[in-house]
Amino acid sequence: MDKFTDSTIMTFGQYKGKPLYEIPISYLEWYKSEQEKNPTWHPDKKALLEYIDRVLLKSEIMGCLPSEYIKDSITAGRIANNILDVLKQFNLIK
Repeated sequence: MDKFTDSTIMTFGQYKGKPLYEIPISYLEWYKSEQEKNPTWHPDKKALLEYIDRVLLKSEIMGCLPSEYIKDSITAGRIANNILDVLKQFNLIK
């Protein structure tokens, strides 16, 4: 597989059959740390690890924003342009 996306279905493990967007970040972090210890685990590991890196970066960026700012953006049905710009800059969204 070339590139994993949020809608890619997990093909193994505890979350087999689930789209990646439903998998907790804690599991993705665990999987990444296990891959670093044992790099021959899964044939699609490179694409999955790239996806995990994008998710963790997005989570880190969103975690730096004040919660009220995020809440107001969600309540208003939009994400502020500067948040979108940052996410686009890191190729986290198109």
